[in-house]
Amino acid sequence: MIAALLALQLVSASAVPDPFAFFDPPVVVGADERDRLDRGEAVAWTLPAASRTLALFGAIRVAVDGDRLSDWARNIAALKRSAFVLEIGQFSNPPRLEDLDGLTFDADDLRDLRRCRPGDCAFQLADDEIASLQQSVFGRSAQWRLAALHDAFRGLLLRRAQDYLAGGRKGPAPPAFLFANWPSLAVYLEQYPRAPGPDVETFLYWSKERLGGRPVISVTHVTVARGRRPEQPDALIVGRQVCALRYLQGAWTFTAIVDSGAHDVYLAYMNQSEVSALGGFFGGLVRFIVERRVRSEATEVLQGLRRRLESGGPPGPTDNMEVRP
Repeated sequence: MIAALLALQLVSASAVPDPFAFFDPPVVVGADERDRLDRGEAVAWTLPAASRTLALFGAIRVAVDGDRLSDWARNIAALKRSAFVLEIGQFSNPPRLEDLDGLTFDADDLRDLRRCRPGDCAFQLADDEIASLQQSVFGRSAQWRLAALHDAFRGLLLRRAQDYLAGGRKGPAPPAFLFANWPSLAVYLEQYPRAPGPDVETFLYWSKERLGGRPVISVTHVTVARGRRPEQPDALIVGRQVCALRYLQGAWTFTAIVDSGAHDVYLAYMNQSEVSALGGFFGGLVRFIVERRVRSEATEVLQGLRRRLESGGPPGPTDNMEVRP
C-alpha cells in the first residue's frame, strides 16, 4: 500500500509541466533555484555563451497573468523604470524626430565624438557616419556644438529606426529555443519585416541605460505575443536591438509569464547580448566583472518588476503599437 502511494506521488510530480521548459536549451532550473523561487526569492545566473556573448536567465514567482504583463508592455517606459534606465521613450508609428526629444547628450559625448577616427571610436559608427557627424557638430561655433550633437545623433537614431522598419537588420539570430518551441514567431523575427507575422503587437522604443563606464543609448524593437499552446508562455515580450551607440553589437531579451499548470506562476527573463568589450586580451577579466554585476542587478530588476506588475495596471495606455495579424 505504501509503495503504491509513493508511486502515485512520483507520477503526480512528474506530470506537473516544467514552467521553464520553453527556454530549454540552454536554461535548466535546478533544485536549489526552484527552492528559492518557492520562497519568493528572485534568482538569476549567467549561461554558457560564445566569447563575445553574454547570456543571463532570471525568474521570480508572481501573482499576475499574461494580460497584466501585456498591458504593462504597452507602456514600456513605466515597465522598465529603474535606477538603471536613465531615459526612455516610445516611438510613434511611424517614428518621428520629436519622439527623441527626451534623449540627452553631454560634454563627454562631445569629447568622444571629437576623438573618433575610422576603426577607433567610442561610438559604434560607420566611417562615413563619423565624418558626417564631426562635420555637423564641429563645423559650428563652440557654444552651439552640444546642441548640434543632440540634433545629429537624434537624426541618426531616427534613420536607423526607419531603415529597420523598412528592411530589418543583420545580426544575431533568435536563440535556438525559440525555433524549437515557437517556430512561427522565430521565423517572423529572424526575417522581419519580410516574413508574415503571427498574431502579435509591435513597436519601437529608445532608451539610455547604465552599462559599463558610459550609458548605452539604443533602439529596440518590441514584439508582444500571446501563447496559444501548452508549451508556450501565457505572454512573451521579445526585445530585439535595432542599434546601440556603444558596447552592444546585438541583443535579444525575452520576458515571459509562465506557469506549471499547478497555480505556480513565474516571471521569467532571458537576455542574450553580443558585447564588444568582451573580446581582446582582457576579455576574460571583463566578462568576470560584467557577469558578477549583471547577476546582482538582475535580481533587483526582477523584484522591481514584480512589485510593479502586482500593483495593478500600468499608468496609462499608448497608441503607438502596430498589430500584425
